[in-house]
Amino acid sequence: MAVVIPWETIATIHITTYLSVIIIVARVWIRLRFVSIYNQSQVRATRVDGEAAQRWVVVAGSMYADDWVALASLLPLLTRLPVIHMSFVYGGTNVPHPEKLSETEFRGRQKGQQLLIGSRMLLVI
Repeated sequence: MAVVIPWETIATIHITTYLSVIIIVARVWIRLRFVSIYNQSQVRATRVDGEAAQRWVVVAGSMYADDWVALASLLPLLTRLPVIHMSFVYGGTNVPHPEKLSETEFRGRQKGQQLLIGSRMLLVI
């Protein structure tokens, strides 16, 4: 029994993964290269009369905790791609007649199902 690799699914996974990578990298690059705008009153700047300043301050080259989390999320995102490929190569346990499988096909499908569960765990991270 040959395993049919769903190329549409693989293409969709690759496209969405690469779009996510582009969005994350572009966001961090823009944050580092260009500007981060925040209200000066957040840094307790005051005018002569004691009121908080209402102008905006532009700071370039600053990264925040959410940028580091976004960069860290690239690792499981990119690790998931080869795991998905291997799970598709081995196949899953969803077959109409599992009793007709040979022992090697059955073990391969078990391995594919384990890889599929691992890829889902990487998606959760």
